[in-house]
Amino acid sequence: MLDPIDDLPRLIGVQCGVTVVDVLLFGYYGGMIMTHVMKFDLALDFYLTAITLPSRVCSSIQVEAYKKYVLVSLMAEGKVNVIPMYSSSVVSHACQELCLPYVEFADSFKGLDSERISVTFSKHEVQFREDNNWGLAKQALISVSKHIMRRESKVYLTAPFGNQDESQARCWISDGAVSAKIEHSSVPATPAMLHFDTSTEAQQVIGETELVQMLGELKDVDKVVKTRIKQVMGSKEFAREAKRTN
Repeated sequence: MLDPIDDLPRLIGVQCGVTVVDVLLFGYYGGMIMTHVMKFDLALDFYLTAITLPSRVCSSIQVEAYKKYVLVSLMAEGKVNVIPMYSSSVVSHACQELCLPYVEFADSFKGLDSERISVTFSKHEVQFREDNNWGLAKQALISVSKHIMRRESKVYLTAPFGNQDESQARCWISDGAVSAKIEHSSVPATPAMLHFDTSTEAQQVIGETELVQMLGELKDVDKVVKTRIKQVMGSKEFAREAKRTN
């Protein structure tokens, strides 16, 4: 029977011609690319590919992937989901211990207290810069208003606009991140109001055209994967390795 930790790296090298480092870098750089194009769900999946790779020791690539996983999670969702249970406990513990500024920054998002989050960001700003993650951390800080708007949309139909950056809020609304509209009063010194739209149509962020395009891309990927599987399974190396392990 194959051991996922000891045998997976060897089989990856035999069957696909790649190393474990290649897989780790695939997850790490794939996550960075998806983050750049603002495909945050895909970015998180890529980072998890690196973080959850079966390991007996923690790689520095996994640590760096976890740092970005935390910041992108905060940007997209305002919280950090627990790493899947199938991930290595060694990696999970190491990431928690070696990424304390990021863990503390994530903890500050509980309750979405803007002042507390800003203080924590300032406290660890130097570390974020040293890790070349200051831009992501800053974007996470900016996203707090978006998460507050989302939270209020679940409770209220209307709410005062408050101190949010209106131009940024309009971007979130136009992108579908928040279903609302901004209404200014004709009365002087009266704050603008956010009117939340809770209809089903408003909550559907992905349009039909985009969905069809995404399905087409998935079909193309599926064809490539199936072709590659056939090539691997038809290779002499695979047949020899399968015979040896059986």
